Parts: sequence; C-alpha cells; structure tokens
Amino acid sequence: MKGGSVTSNTLHEPFKRLIESGVATPSFVFEKGIEIDEVPETYQEFSNHDVLKPYIRFGNSGSSGNGYSN
Repeated sequence: MKGGSVTSNTLHEPFKRLIESGVATPSFVFEKGIEIDEVPETYQEFSNHDVLKPYIRFGNSGSSGNGYSN
C-alpha cells in the first residue's frame, strides 16, 4: 500500500455528487460537526487532541440530506 497526496480538484465534483445523492456517507471521516461560531472553542479542543476531525456546517447544511451527521 502506498500513501501520498491526492489531486483533490479533480475528485471534488464526483465525490460531491455522490455525497449529495446519498450514495456516499463521509461521516466516518469526520468526528464533530460545528457551526462557524464554534470554531475558536473547537480549535482549542483540536489543539488539546480532544477533537481530531471536526467540520464546519454552513447555513442549513446539517439538514440538507448531504450525508453529513453530528
């Protein structure tokens, strides 16, 4: 198995469509969904290694059916 960088700009749209359609659920990648105003507190949690994989929800993205969950 090899590791390395990924050219995300070529994969962004296909993955976005899979997530939006409900085919892919990336919630296993993320640990905690936060609102934008929670960033400073969550950064401190990240710095303390209490939270490792947060993501920021913008607008009503938490309820848009995009596969993300808290």
